[in-house]
Amino acid sequence: MTSSTYNTLFPLPNLLPLKLATCSALDPGKRVCQYEVPGGGVCRDGRCEDVHLSRDGREGGEGVVEPSDADTAEYLAKTLPSEWVTKHAGGRAGRIAAALQEARMKSTGLVFEERVARALAGLEMPP
Repeated sequence: MTSSTYNTLFPLPNLLPLKLATCSALDPGKRVCQYEVPGGGVCRDGRCEDVHLSRDGREGGEGVVEPSDADTAEYLAKTLPSEWVTKHAGGRAGRIAAALQEARMKSTGLVFEERVARALAGLEMPP
């Protein structure tokens, strides 16, 4: 679970499996840093050229894993409580993807988890 200033009606799902799945689609010559998997550690070597799940895009973007909005929306639609997805997203991943895109455009400085939380919180707001 991530900590966030954007509250939703439930804790955010674990986004690590989504990030790991995204890693598998990367350049096969790259590997996930040994200090980050397993166990969720953090690599402190600024020169490490492996893929890092813990780094965010504000650190320059090199070796940062971030799934697409469409992939994130599909993952969220499958992992969030189905009642919530039906009520707030009309049961569709497309509505979640649109909220993720809107959060990306409005708040360029947010890390992935913060953007997901903001998008989901926005879906809970009445139009």
